[in-house]
Amino acid sequence: MFKRLALVAVILIVGSVAASADTSSNTYTLGPTDTLLTGWTNTLTVTKFDPTLGTLNSVDLSFTDTITGSITVTTTGHRYIIPGAKYTNTMTLERPDTTVLLYVSPLDTVSRTSIYDASWTWSNLSVPATATDNPASAADDALFTGTGSLLLPVISSASQSVATDPTYSSITAQTMASLASLTVQYNYTPAPPKPPVDPTPEPGTLALLGLGLPLGGMWLRRKRQ
Repeated sequence: MFKRLALVAVILIVGSVAASADTSSNTYTLGPTDTLLTGWTNTLTVTKFDPTLGTLNSVDLSFTDTITGSITVTTTGHRYIIPGAKYTNTMTLERPDTTVLLYVSPLDTVSRTSIYDASWTWSNLSVPATATDNPASAADDALFTGTGSLLLPVISSASQSVATDPTYSSITAQTMASLASLTVQYNYTPAPPKPPVDPTPEPGTLALLGLGLPLGGMWLRRKRQ
């Protein structure tokens, strides 16, 4: 009786632990296909939520586009001009059916004091922008559930322009790049573990074993005679 109560208690404790929520998070990144921020298309490969782990409650998505690099603006016209540049990038994360899942567009403007027929370079630029979907829709929960991987297209396109006096200033050099980063977090309830197996034989098993041993001994003695 005591042994059965102890087993029930263990099962109750295991069930209580299994009911608690858990999370699994991974970050996936993509870089440009060239050194100029002229646009690129690539694919993020995301690991799906394995339903054998438990019940998926929600999916949290965080999509970041970071512009990095340098821009050079040159002024002309024999006059003092305040150089400046504006640069932006549009990055779209799509579902496999090419519908938009998340969209982000970092934008920044740089400038400095006036210069006379000269060039100025802004280096070590880094501007991030993030879009989130927390939690994702029920349809996207289903999209991210299953075995294997999910392929999500990423499209990056950019533009740069002078921010002041375009008649006498122009962008003469640039080395820009955009980096995509997607963090996927699965919030789920773990599947309950299998209940422990009681290694102690039941009384009926012991009785059969006790009966079988004498019978086996009698059969061996008769065979020898």
